[in-house]
Amino acid sequence: MARIANPIYDAAFKYLMDEPRVAKTLIAAVLQINKSDILELTPDRNEITTYKKDEINACRLDFTVRIKTPDGEKSIYIELQKAWSKDEMKRFRQYLASQYTRASNVGADNYPLPVMSIYILGEKVDHLSEAVTLIKRHYENQKGEEINKDNKSWFVECLSHDMVVIQIPKIQPRPNSALDNILTLFDQSKQDPDDHHIINYNISDYDINNDELHDDMSFMVRRLEQATANEEMIIQMCLEDKIEEIVNGKRDADEKLAEQAKMLQEKDSQIQEKDSQLQEYKNEVEKLHQLLKKHGISPS
Repeated sequence: MARIANPIYDAAFKYLMDEPRVAKTLIAAVLQINKSDILELTPDRNEITTYKKDEINACRLDFTVRIKTPDGEKSIYIELQKAWSKDEMKRFRQYLASQYTRASNVGADNYPLPVMSIYILGEKVDHLSEAVTLIKRHYENQKGEEINKDNKSWFVECLSHDMVVIQIPKIQPRPNSALDNILTLFDQSKQDPDDHHIINYNISDYDINNDELHDDMSFMVRRLEQATANEEMIIQMCLEDKIEEIVNGKRDADEKLAEQAKMLQEKDSQIQEKDSQLQEYKNEVEKLHQLLKKHGISPS
């Protein structure tokens, strides 16, 4: 049994992914290709940044990946984001928009690279039942028939993108793929009961038949074990807890204020309605007084 740093924390995740072997293993699993098919993987060092959760709530890592294909080689720009909350849609859109204008997002021929987005989320997403959901584009003619299955247009590929959504709460207890196996490192049901910064992980719990993947997984486990002995790492994870606590407190306060505002608005509407009813009553009384006067009757 290994005690590893919980990679749901930005600090531990970044420490893990800073190792090229780990980044290559994870990205190959996401792309569903052999690791040997990744000819080159270059992190965008300007983008390897962990943002404070009270501001952005996401850890973003970008890579340029050159891969071997049946037709030769191709390069893609991968945007990998790990977020505690799915409620960062505006941020995700801003990041994605920046990829289409980023000067560094170009290939050797100076043409823009196709973009792929990978989202690792700490919360469940509505209507997605799988731990891993791949959203892939395809081309159709006006009859709804798929076309260009083997011949993708460079124009289309550079102006649209594939994406992968990974939901940590839905991680499979029995892995069925290389990516499933890697994601078991994020399984929050294995949190140490006395320290949620730690995952109690036993690689022998999983039947990993691929020797290369087993070696890569063992390497990841050792790296996350090393992270638990890093004092700065522990401090950063504690800081993330504190920030999350502040953010949650602010959210609770905002929700209460919104609820109170709604109640006040409802009461104000009720008061306005009663005022309107009272005014109608006064109008009816005035009409009655005028009618009585018309007939020479003095209202008492």
